[in-house]
Amino acid sequence: MIGSGGGGLAAAAALAKGGMKVVLLEKHNKVGGYMTNFRRGDYRFEVSLHAMGGLDEGGDTRRVFSDLGILDRVKPVRENNKAYRTVYPDRVYDTPTDPVVYEQELKDMFPAEAEGIAKLFQSARDLRVVYRAAVKHLSGDSTDMNQLLAEQPARVAEFMDYMNNPLSVILARFIQDPKLVTIFTQISGYAGDAPGTLDAMLFMLMWGSYHYSGFYNFEGGSQSISDALADVIRENGGDVRLNTLATRIVVEDGRAVEVRTQDDACYKTRWVVSNANIPATI
Repeated sequence: MIGSGGGGLAAAAALAKGGMKVVLLEKHNKVGGYMTNFRRGDYRFEVSLHAMGGLDEGGDTRRVFSDLGILDRVKPVRENNKAYRTVYPDRVYDTPTDPVVYEQELKDMFPAEAEGIAKLFQSARDLRVVYRAAVKHLSGDSTDMNQLLAEQPARVAEFMDYMNNPLSVILARFIQDPKLVTIFTQISGYAGDAPGTLDAMLFMLMWGSYHYSGFYNFEGGSQSISDALADVIRENGGDVRLNTLATRIVVEDGRAVEVRTQDDACYKTRWVVSNANIPATI
């Protein structure tokens, strides 16, 4: 395993729990990648993670945490009031975590857009229903998806539409006011892209996770999640090697057979999983 960002840690923990012999190579002096924090004087700063959704009972993140064995190792703290802030010269708006309150406040602020706002929030709820059915379908249980296709094909078609369009294109079907669009897309930066090019499905699932499944921070910050995953890897026989920069993946007959590091160490392997970015991996 190359790289101990959140994806690398989760993959390594899952493989170690599944009985695989795992070696995780990390160039930094701590695990976590963007899921880390650091201190300056009396203050702790997050490298990237602002919050995490989906930890309410039945939420997708909660299920993943449970499967990885870290649900009882971290201490999530739910924010039940305001989630994030949008600042204009003439207005400061703090977004509520509660989607019902959020929807009503937007209608009050932009009455001319009230109908479109209502349809947008309904679309977000429908999207989550189809997404859950799609996940089950990919896992081999097509019951819910078949029912939706038979009874509510328009919902499934809308789901596919979100997959094939950028966020700005989808939102233009519901709302028009530029300030309203900016408020609603405030967290598009969390996904590293602008609404004009950001995948609509990615944004809406992230947005829905926060507003329909809980907006959480953690005692000890995001580093507590990374450290918990590293503990799971070690407790299941895996090896986490810090300050170890992978420099080459050796390929023979179309298979990755070895990873080499900056200090000339060689790791023979049956499989390589890289959590480094794609250009660096290639």
